[in-house]
Amino acid sequence: MLKRILCTLSVCLLSLTMLAQTAGIDQVLVQVEQNNADLKALQYQHDARKLELAAGNNLPDPQLSGYYLPFGTNIAGAYREVEISQHIAFPGVYKARRTLIGKQELVLATSYSTRRQEVLHQAYQHCLQIIYLNKRLAAAGRRMEQAEQAYQQVEALFEQEQVGVLLYNKAKIFWLQEQFRLQQLQNEKQGLLLLLETLNGGKPVAFDASEYAEVPHLYNVDSLWDQKLQADPEMLRLRQEEAIARQQVKLSEKAGYPGITAGYNYQGMVETHNHGFYAGINLPLWNNRRQVKASRARLHYQETTSLARTAGAEARFRSEYRQYHLLHTRYEAYARTLSGLHSEQLLFKAYQMGEYSFLEYHGEIQFYRDARDTFLEMEYHLHLSHIHLLKHQL
Repeated sequence: MLKRILCTLSVCLLSLTMLAQTAGIDQVLVQVEQNNADLKALQYQHDARKLELAAGNNLPDPQLSGYYLPFGTNIAGAYREVEISQHIAFPGVYKARRTLIGKQELVLATSYSTRRQEVLHQAYQHCLQIIYLNKRLAAAGRRMEQAEQAYQQVEALFEQEQVGVLLYNKAKIFWLQEQFRLQQLQNEKQGLLLLLETLNGGKPVAFDASEYAEVPHLYNVDSLWDQKLQADPEMLRLRQEEAIARQQVKLSEKAGYPGITAGYNYQGMVETHNHGFYAGINLPLWNNRRQVKASRARLHYQETTSLARTAGAEARFRSEYRQYHLLHTRYEAYARTLSGLHSEQLLFKAYQMGEYSFLEYHGEIQFYRDARDTFLEMEYHLHLSHIHLLKHQL
């Protein structure tokens, strides 16, 4: 019992942690859900489909027919006949079909949830990438300033003829490269904002966060998988399609019962006529033949498919969970190593004080910058992996 309570608390804490991402991301997701054109169009399509499904349970149209036979040898005069009839299936058919329609409407709602989840997940990824780029931009800005100062220092030495033109050109190229990297990152950020704007129905999105929320360890993979089974639209759809196949078996069985035809008939001539009610029974001897077997075969197929897809989804989920833990371990090791280092600043100060030549400084600084870039990329992928594991919570 205690284990179950702890598992439940763990899942709740994970949900709260995910929702505790930067308020800016939450606001973006709310806007995207309200304004996304694909979601609006899909909702209209589903509304139309629901009406079509409901129309599939209507009674057939009544039939009205008449005869007027003025030609012949009958001395009583022209013969007239009017008949109106209505066919009704076995009453249980309509109830079974109504239940089936309800289950099909649930599948429509689930397919909308699936598309909504995909759109929000895409928007969430764009927001995480913007945070990543903002971190890269902050580092690129500092590096460009340092490259400019280094270039100015080499330029002053060049003017004093203390260094040659080759070193002067290298310092200038180094500065220009840092400028280009900064501009490239800015262009990537603008492109992501345009993608967010597209997801938001063409309306601009104001998002410029530069820090992630803290990502905790994801303990207890069994609890996470149970939560995904209950909340993920794809998992729900598999169960709903099984329920539909099961209900179709019941409907095909009900369709094997006799139907009823009832109506009113009038027959008459000039001076005589007869009228009254009539009824008939429709015997489904041929039309429903093998339908029950076919629907049962579809049910077996759906049950087998659901088991296979669920097993495959669980295997992928557990594999992603292990990869996340491996990435988290590497990330923490990098974070511990880099947290106490200020190598870039120290190297730049040493270069300014003349302890390093420009070429020595450039060679040393590149190693630490590569390590820092690797850390930022690892941090970004860690958050991507985290949101992917908890995608069912969107």
